[in-house]
Amino acid sequence: MKLELFVNVSSSKRIFASQYTKTGIPFYRGKEITLLQNKNKINESLFIDEFIYKNFLEKYNVPQFEDIFVTAVGTIGSIYISDGHNFYFKDGNIIWLNQYDRSKIVPKYLYYYLTSYMGQSHLNSLLIGSSQQAITIDKLKSIDIRLPNLKLQQHIVDTIGSVDDLIEKHDQIIQKLIEFGDAITDSINPQLDITKLCDISLGGTPSRKKGEFWGGNNKWLNSGAVTNIPVIIKESEYITDEGIKKSATKSGSTGDTILSIMEPDETKISLLSDEFYFNQSTAVLKAHKSIYQGSIYFGIRKSMSVVKLLKNGAAQQSINKEILSNSSIPFSENYSERLNLIKNNMISVALKIDALKKLKKQLLDKFF
Repeated sequence: MKLELFVNVSSSKRIFASQYTKTGIPFYRGKEITLLQNKNKINESLFIDEFIYKNFLEKYNVPQFEDIFVTAVGTIGSIYISDGHNFYFKDGNIIWLNQYDRSKIVPKYLYYYLTSYMGQSHLNSLLIGSSQQAITIDKLKSIDIRLPNLKLQQHIVDTIGSVDDLIEKHDQIIQKLIEFGDAITDSINPQLDITKLCDISLGGTPSRKKGEFWGGNNKWLNSGAVTNIPVIIKESEYITDEGIKKSATKSGSTGDTILSIMEPDETKISLLSDEFYFNQSTAVLKAHKSIYQGSIYFGIRKSMSVVKLLKNGAAQQSINKEILSNSSIPFSENYSERLNLIKNNMISVALKIDALKKLKKQLLDKFF
């Protein structure tokens, strides 16, 4: 059945840059929708005045619970289903699915379809343009989606949703562990030079001109891989042994702390769940003793507010190895074992989340 026959496909009313405010109702662009899809924190949101939002609410429409948003320009195909919080969004960049015919469709069934491999492939088939590709509202309206009866739709939603609930529960456990570790670190007064606890290395990127350097068995990360990811499970790409030998790339091991030196922030600090190689925009902190790994992770999180003040550069600010090497972190032997236990638990829970995500993918592939 064509999408337009059971849901309204539209976009928002235009908001001009001159109407942005520092506080008010969150205003989302494509990148915020992508962050919301991945359940990541939005650190720098735009806002519009509440008066504008209320005017739209009275005269037109505003996002409601279970409305679906599809990014249509830039990063195409990010899907977010609203949890009901108040926000507005940029016209043109995002397509809005709302006002469902609930005699035909369970909204979350549509959401799961669009996030599935089949749904994403369907969206990719709608792309127009060469230099800047996009999906148009008219194109999306016309797609055909198989709709089983409502009872079966709800069964599919409940089955996949039960896995989603477990993923969310484990995500919350990791956040609680981070809060616990941060609280312990806040209570530590002595500062210690970080190089007394670990070695610091920057990585490298094998030449892209050498095909034989890529596609091997060694996990490799770019700096974007550490953004909003407390524990890194998945590689950005794979590189070969030859790529390792003939480049400046370095590796980190399970439990090591890795961070981005580009626009450094505590949201760009992660733990490694395995051995990974990494690029030149990323630094690894390799503990001299494994029991110090937790102290290093939570210590650099605490000290990052000071470290990032030393960043430099024009277009994209960064720190360097020297700045990191000259920094200090809160450290006490008395808390090392406890912080390391928290670190181990974080990695263990993250691996469970990864297994649940693989199960969810299997279910999406089965039902769609």
